[in-house]
Amino acid sequence: MSTSPAWYGFTHPAPAWLEKAVYGLSELAAGQLPGAVLVANPGCYATAALLPLVPLVKAGLVAGSGVVIDAKSGISGAGKVPTESAHFGTADGSIRPYGAGTHRHTPEIEGTLGGLSGVPASVTFVPHLVPAVRGIVATCYAPAADALTATALLAVLTEAYAASPFVRVLPEGRLPDSKRLHGSNAVELSATIDGRTGTAILVGALDNLVKGAAGQAIQNLNLMHGFPETAGLEALAVYP
Repeated sequence: MSTSPAWYGFTHPAPAWLEKAVYGLSELAAGQLPGAVLVANPGCYATAALLPLVPLVKAGLVAGSGVVIDAKSGISGAGKVPTESAHFGTADGSIRPYGAGTHRHTPEIEGTLGGLSGVPASVTFVPHLVPAVRGIVATCYAPAADALTATALLAVLTEAYAASPFVRVLPEGRLPDSKRLHGSNAVELSATIDGRTGTAILVGALDNLVKGAAGQAIQNLNLMHGFPETAGLEALAVYP
């Protein structure tokens, strides 16, 4: 995963720790988390995109290269520091792309996708702010294997996350909705095929302030120390 100042705006102050850190995408790193000394909590956009992509790229059903990710986030994703772009008068009624081709989650998604799937990965990622307080929907478009079906995609996702208490793989024909996830540590995933273009359409949705941030950190802490994975995460966190 790139730590270049070109992406992050600073030079990593402790590069020796990079090799010691576990990338804490809880559902895909559970075996590495018990006893880990340092866990890096994933970005919110990265979590929403990688959970549907990694199992399918690893299974060879979709390509890891030429992936396009169009993602939308509630305004809380911009943080607590007041800025003009996050001001209510600016954000209300607006859907605005930002960081096109330069967002720091790009190398995080690309490097993790390649590392976990074992195949070269290249990603075009464009995030957008939408006039909602919280929630992320990441729609991922990936070249698909010939004659692939939505049923086959969903079967792989269902098997991959069968033991994951916070991941809901939706039935064929249903799509995620961030409002259903408000305040929870859950993730919704869906998969379908555009047979005309040979493109897999994979969608991940979550609450950016819970599974995309503090909730996943608690989930990782639980797995690190042998607590029940769901400890502290079954109540809804609904402010703001």
